[in-house]
Amino acid sequence: MDERMLNIASHFAIEGEIEIIKPLGEGFINDTFVVKTKGSTPNYILQRKNHAIFPDVPGMMDNIVKVTLKKLKSRAGLSLVLALSSVLLPAVSFL
Repeated sequence: MDERMLNIASHFAIEGEIEIIKPLGEGFINDTFVVKTKGSTPNYILQRKNHAIFPDVPGMMDNIVKVTLKKLKSRAGLSLVLALSSVLLPAVSFL
């Protein structure tokens, strides 16, 4: 398995043992990978953003979180938003 992809995946809160990481589709803007785990633990999607198109990735992700939380809040109530907000970006810090 690609050690570089394993290193990248290690920065996220992935449950279970990773079985394989492989490309998913053929994106024109971003590179997308599926992270398959062993057993009944969830599988994941990792996406590498194209910095030429999205030069401020943290700002873009912040906007996605804000829009998602606003949509959830308007539809489901604040308690559900607070419960879901902790799983929107399950990354662990690697700084």
